Amino acid sequence: MKTLLFCGAFAFGFSAYGQNVTGTYINAEGQKLVITNQQECCFDFEVTWGVDDEWLCLFESSGTAKFADENSAYFGEDPEWADIEFTIDGDVIDILGGYDYIGADCAKFGDSSGETYTRFKK
Repeated sequence: MKTLLFCGAFAFGFSAYGQNVTGTYINAEGQKLVITNQQECCFDFEVTWGVDDEWLCLFESSGTAKFADENSAYFGEDPEWADIEFTIDGDVIDILGGYDYIGADCAKFGDSSGETYTRFKK
């Protein structure tokens, strides 16, 4: 039984979604991305990013993101037009809010799509 459990855990560790993304990630502005409850299909998240400015370009979101593959996940109904996309590279996660989510003013003026805000490190 112990051998079976060990082999199962070993196989999961090398499966597409075996990396552990659970934890708290911080961007260069000190804003947080918190990931909990990771499963093979998905993980729960809470994130704040962007600029608190007159165009209301400070964003907050939470929900359950679904893995698209071992290096990416998405939040929203459609993976091709996701509200938020997550690119996972070890202890670094880049997020991208969809155009409808961010809006034209933020894309133009708010700088919320810059790496300072969208790159989170564990």
